[in-house]
Order: sequence, then structure tokens, then C-alpha cells
Amino acid sequence: MAKLLRLVIVTLLLGIVFSKDSIPFPGGDTAFHKWLNEIYTRTQIDPTTMKRVTDYVTKQIKLITDEVKKLDNCFDFVQLRGSAAEDLKILQPDEYDFVLYNEKWTKIIDYNEDKKTPGFAFAIEEKTTCLDKYKLKDPKNGVDPAKVRAHMLEIVTTALAKVGIKTKAMPVGPSINFQIPSQEKSFKYIDIDLVLYIKQNDWPKSADPKIDPTLKAVGVGLVAKVLEPPQDSRLWQISFSAAEIKLFQGIDADGGSRKKLLKIAKYLKIASEWPENIASYHLKTEIMKMNRDHPNKDDWIDSKLVPRFNELILNFLKALEAGKLPSFFIPTFNLFQGKDLGTAIERVKNLISAIETNPDSCFPPARAPCAPSGGLPPKLPLITKLKKLASFKPTSENEIEIVPFKENNL
Repeated sequence: MAKLLRLVIVTLLLGIVFSKDSIPFPGGDTAFHKWLNEIYTRTQIDPTTMKRVTDYVTKQIKLITDEVKKLDNCFDFVQLRGSAAEDLKILQPDEYDFVLYNEKWTKIIDYNEDKKTPGFAFAIEEKTTCLDKYKLKDPKNGVDPAKVRAHMLEIVTTALAKVGIKTKAMPVGPSINFQIPSQEKSFKYIDIDLVLYIKQNDWPKSADPKIDPTLKAVGVGLVAKVLEPPQDSRLWQISFSAAEIKLFQGIDADGGSRKKLLKIAKYLKIASEWPENIASYHLKTEIMKMNRDHPNKDDWIDSKLVPRFNELILNFLKALEAGKLPSFFIPTFNLFQGKDLGTAIERVKNLISAIETNPDSCFPPARAPCAPSGGLPPKLPLITKLKKLASFKPTSENEIEIVPFKENNL
């Protein structure tokens, strides 16, 4: 016991940290690579299906936002964002993100970053706009995100009723969330997040100055993620969604496997039942950092998939244990700030253990996905979501044009 105690003390004094740098896989790296590719195959959505559903969703959103514009001409353009716009969607196309914005606001609504709250800012009117009625008393000419989001909720709810969609809209983060009926056999509803986006051309002063100039060129946006006390509820969150679309559109132009790696990780996040406070965006942040840290295209060839996967999962676990995941764009903004990470750490460790001992538990019809025996309770809806989708109901809806990504309209 005394020897063990001395070893612990010496270890602490020397600052030695014992941690693995790779995950041992039954059968070695060749079998590991094959397993990762099997997961990737399961993540894939048939392109025809993806286009059909996206066209249908975009048409429904156009009907809804046309009604929104009738109710309040403050809002102008709607644009697809998120994983569907970045080719990062997995399993089934049952969730979509859109932004609603007005190009005229770009030059007449500015922002002042809050030094106490990285990643957030005050929205300040330089001239009169249709948002005048939502002004704050302090700061002068500031726009209240809570009132704007509440107004959006009201008019989106009315618009949904006018187009005959029976659903409940609610504020979730910066978005108004609701469901629309699906025309597919494999899922009944499609989840929609509609976000008001105030475009800004100026790059934040707090952002990493080393960010690629082509990403800076598309600017940022202000979104109404209303902070809860004791945080300042007058602040708008700074969104880099336009820059992220730009980044992921060309991220694998060298033939690399970055998107593939992220899709695999997103699948395993679902399969090992990470808690809801850990989002796919956290994994995406880690991928963006790895892309920056590995500029050599040879690090991203398919034969390097295993070491890159090890790096992603083990670094993510370290970030969870440290309670710190800096934003890729604003390093002083900790994406894990205020989150209870205990369950997430446990689930990631369970995943690593499952990979080491029983990797096939990550595939349906396992009743305790990606977990050692007894590690997680059965969750049948999860198994349904993880099943590879094969058949879809044909649709007679006419195709419509999706608003394309353009640097001058973001």
C-alpha cells in the first residue's frame, strides 16, 4: 500500500498522465478499417431519396414562409442550412434547418461583441428597421432577441395553421421548432428548425485571426438564442453557419475522408446513446480542428481512417473529461460551459470498451447498442432509427429550386 501511495505521489509530482493513444480492435487495424467502412455504409442516404425529401421539405417551407412574409414583411429570404446543406446528414432525411433573413438588415443592423460572454453580441440598429418595436432601453438602439423570437413563434404558429399543418411550434435555442408530415414510409414526420438570421459582413474581433480568408468573406450572422439568467438575455449568439457551409463544401476536395469520419462518429453517437446535451456540432467542431491541424492531404486518405478515428474519439473524451471544448471560430468560447458531462463521459467510455470487446454490438438488432454487457438499458426506438433505410413512398410533388449557397446572400 505504501509503495502504491508513493507511486501515485511521484506520478502527480512529475505530471505524468497515463492515457491510451489508440483503441485496440479485435483482429487489428485491418478489421477495424473494415468495421468503420461498414458503419459508413449504414449511414448513407440514397441520393434520390435525399433529393426527393429535400425538394418536398423546401416546398413546404416556402409555403409556410410565404405566409410568414404576409404576416410581417420584416422577413425576406429563406435558405437551407445545417447538415442537409453540408452533405453531413445520416440515416434518414427527417431533420432540416433553415434560416430566415432580410438582406436589407446587413448594413443597418450592426453588432457589438460582449467581452464577458464569448460568442455573443448586442444587435444594434444603425437606422430605423421593422424591428424598431423590439428595441431595448439599454444599450441604445439595441434589439431584444427574446421579443423577436417570441414574435417569430407567434407568426410561424399562425402561418402553419394557414397552410393546414397541425403541429405545435416552440422555441428551441435560437430556432422555432416544429414538425411537418412526411410522405415517406420510413418516418411519419420531419423535424424543422427555422432560425432568424441577421447577416453581418464584419468578422468578429474575438474570432481566431488565423481562420481562412475565404471563410471570413462570407461573414457571420446574429441568431436569437436567448440566454437564461444569470447570463445576459439581451445578447444574440454569433452564428458561423455560412462559414461552416463554405468549409464543408470543399473540405474533401483533395479526396479525403473528413466527412466520412464525421458521419461515422455521428452514427456511433446515436448508437451509444450519448445524452442530449452533447450535439453532433461538438463532433463537427473536433473535425474542423483536426482538419486545421492536419493540412497534409495524405493524413486524410482512406487508409488513415483508423488513426484519424482514434484521434477524434480519444481527443473528444479528453475534452469531455477536461470540461472544455473551445469553439473552432472563437477559442475563448467553451462549448461545454455549464454542461453536466458525467453521463457523456460514461457513454463515450462504454463506446470505446464496446469497440475493444464487442464492436458488432453497434449494429442492429443488438438491444444494448455499443455497450458492454449490462452497460446500457434497451432502447428500441433507437434500433429502428439505426436500421438501414431501403424503401420510400414515391411522391408526386413537383420539384422546386432550393436557394443555393452564395457568398453575397448569406
